[in-house]
Amino acid sequence: MYLHGFPGSALEAAMLHEAALAAKIRVISFDRPGFGKSVGSDVIGISVVEAAKLFSAALEELKVGRYSIIAVSGGCPYAMALASCDTEAVEKVVIVSGLGEVRRDGALEGMIAQNRMILRIAGLTPLLCRPVVKVIADGWRVQPALMFRYMARMLAGEDREILHDTTFTAPFGVSMQRGVISGHRGPYEELKRITQRWRIPFENVVCPVDIFHGDADRYVPLSHGEWLASKLPKANLFVQRGRGHFMAARMGQEILGSIGATGT
Repeated sequence: MYLHGFPGSALEAAMLHEAALAAKIRVISFDRPGFGKSVGSDVIGISVVEAAKLFSAALEELKVGRYSIIAVSGGCPYAMALASCDTEAVEKVVIVSGLGEVRRDGALEGMIAQNRMILRIAGLTPLLCRPVVKVIADGWRVQPALMFRYMARMLAGEDREILHDTTFTAPFGVSMQRGVISGHRGPYEELKRITQRWRIPFENVVCPVDIFHGDADRYVPLSHGEWLASKLPKANLFVQRGRGHFMAARMGQEILGSIGATGT
């Protein structure tokens, strides 16, 4: 199961398509509540844990018995919640550039200024962030190419290269457009959700968790991966030297290899 970043949609999983075909692994991806077509008023305002239970129910309906989870960036809290409540079904979790709780001390250190500002305000007075979230959502919906150029100017190294690579930006832009197709309310509600305490019982995550995080990540700094590893009983942190936030775009084989599944 693939859990997309923030903002985003189920289509983000397409970056694993070729590697998944080669490995004969079936990848299932959903729009999170508030993104894409998952925008009902009965789900937008739910908690991280409640969202995870929706994923579990959807997989049960698809008759998926046991599975592994891949989560990128903002998908991390949902992966942890799902692994903590669906312990008999989840075999392994792989986190790439995962976001940790932002209400802990030092969580915003080393972040680019935009992320630091939005997360700090959202954690204190989220309503003040709503106009900013609307601008971001409208940008992705109308001019994804411009958004990629804007992000590339804020980042450096491999991240900047990836954000200028059309083999990544073309499909990723489509995913982002789908994510905000219904406007900014969903992203706004998720921003409120992830900047509060997650209330996830990390001690209940009994499966192995592999965490890949770049030490050059300025979007979600390495401290988030280190914090997450410290919370889990069976965590393996793999620090990627010189790599940034969007490294998942070039790590398909490594990510799927980490799962160690044969799939069908």
